[in-house]
Amino acid sequence: MNWLMTGCNPCHYEGIFCDYYNHIESIVLPKRGLTGTLPATMGNLVHLEYLQLEENLLHGTIPSELGSLANLNELKLHDNDLTGGMPDEICALKGWNGIFTYVTSDCGGPNPDVSCHFPDCCSECRFS
Repeated sequence: MNWLMTGCNPCHYEGIFCDYYNHIESIVLPKRGLTGTLPATMGNLVHLEYLQLEENLLHGTIPSELGSLANLNELKLHDNDLTGGMPDEICALKGWNGIFTYVTSDCGGPNPDVSCHFPDCCSECRFS
């Protein structure tokens, strides 16, 4: 089922959590075998606080548009096939707590898949 279908409410999907007004606040879909790329349009989910997509089969780069998610407190993208650098826009996020956004990616080891400054941007670097 496509989320863009008329009359389809993603708040009813497993792993999607919404507030009283049907704003998506959390996407928690680890270990689901998800494939494809992270769409830049995810940056439009302005109420999103938690994006947990770790341990899937996502590939490509991390879109800088995720830096628009001013309420984001946790971004878990480790153990995917993502490459490139963690966008500066994401590193600048402070989340709703005003302190930091917890970010994990495959940025550890001598040949990391994702370039991310630890601990200035990535809170946790996993080995790819």
